[in-house]
Amino acid sequence: MMKKSYLIIIITVLMLVLTFGFIFLRNETANAPSGDSSEQSEVAEKQTETDNEEEAVTKNEITYSDDGFSPGDITVNEGEEVVIINNSSEALDFASDDHPTHQTNSELNVGLIEPGERDSFSPSKGEWGYHDHLNSSATGTITVR
Repeated sequence: MMKKSYLIIIITVLMLVLTFGFIFLRNETANAPSGDSSEQSEVAEKQTETDNEEEAVTKNEITYSDDGFSPGDITVNEGEEVVIINNSSEALDFASDDHPTHQTNSELNVGLIEPGERDSFSPSKGEWGYHDHLNSSATGTITVR
């Protein structure tokens, strides 16, 4: 009699374990990725393209903050646009060297850029110094190949 009740308990426990195991595995399978490698490749490819586009956009950006220009010196290809972003708390007067005449390269004489705003230009081939006319100690160089 005792053996029979143990046997019933063991069978009941095994059935419960198998039932919960089946439910658990079924949920894991439903939540698993599809495994379709072509879809995964397309997603990875699109992410790489997006990363490359973002890099292309940001490589020609000069950001101005209360600490000055970053990067201070950049190199771009002829015909590429250079974007100036003013993240400082003051207006920026982006201008070419020499201070205060700004006659080295008039293409760089963008003028006032208010905080939070941006402007752009496409410089010609050469090496050009620039500065903030309102803070002439903030300087940098653009090299155009």
